Amino acid sequence: MPTKISIIVVLCSFILSSVNTLAQKEWKLVKDKNEIKIFTRSIEGTKLKAYKGEAMISVNIEQLYNFLINVGNYHEWAYECKESTLISKVDDIEYIYYSIYKMPWPFYDRDIVTKMDISSRNGEEYIIILETKLIEGIREEKKNLVRIPEYYQKTTLIKQDNISVKMIIEGYLDPGGKIPIWIINMFLADGPYESIINIKEILEQ
Repeated sequence: MPTKISIIVVLCSFILSSVNTLAQKEWKLVKDKNEIKIFTRSIEGTKLKAYKGEAMISVNIEQLYNFLINVGNYHEWAYECKESTLISKVDDIEYIYYSIYKMPWPFYDRDIVTKMDISSRNGEEYIIILETKLIEGIREEKKNLVRIPEYYQKTTLIKQDNISVKMIIEGYLDPGGKIPIWIINMFLADGPYESIINIKEILEQ
């Protein structure tokens, strides 16, 4: 006959298993190609979705970090980035920059001013975090460009060894203007994937 303790243990295990299952269902895998995985999930209170990209980059973590903070070169690899200009930086831990992103016809291109804050942890794992947020009041809006009203992205670099890094990109984006939600969400898989594949092609040569 099972004891009260054994019943409690079984119930706790069942609850924890259910919680883990629910947590795993939050992100939906939408693309798995070239060892790059892209996930999306719904955001409460909006029809927009968040995105997450995961990949292993065969490069030293410092090299990848230096590549990512070179905001003037974002047009070479960031999805549909047409132009990116550094406005200011503070002690290599805060970067403010202006970017323009191409949009398909008949929509206007988008622009945005963002601030990237950098932090690191060097415990059991060496981790660098680049957290990018929209910032207002830095540059005036331009004619024939739509200012992006909502944006957030966190890029986490986790050192695996001296020649490999696990990169995780999480974020969300509202490009603003009158664009159908289904078109915006469709690009959520393409954007992170194309950016990551470009990074791999440039750095893993």
